Amino acid sequence: MILEITRRRAANDVVILEMAGRIALGQDCLQIVQQVENLLREKQTKIIFDLSQVKHMDSTGIRILVMCSGKLKDAGGALRLAGATGVVDKTLKLMRMNSIVPTFGSVAEATAGFANAA
Repeated sequence: MILEITRRRAANDVVILEMAGRIALGQDCLQIVQQVENLLREKQTKIIFDLSQVKHMDSTGIRILVMCSGKLKDAGGALRLAGATGVVDKTLKLMRMNSIVPTFGSVAEATAGFANAA
């Protein structure tokens, strides 16, 4: 399955990128970086990646998450990860991604995390 990304707005100035499929080596992964760069051009700097429908993530996917987090931090914003389950959740924990990007069980919790950080 290819990676599908749907963009929607949450409360206030938070944008959610809902992802479904695989975040792995290949051209599909570049969609994520392009979406973040487009949002930054639109001055959107609070982004949540909804990973609840992502079934696989490899080291390329981890690198993409770190890269996007860095781009957002450089722009004065932040990235949150939400909803990871199964092997994706295990991969994020194994790589200790929560020490780089705050990780939440749901989009609602991630959105509240932005409100609490303000």
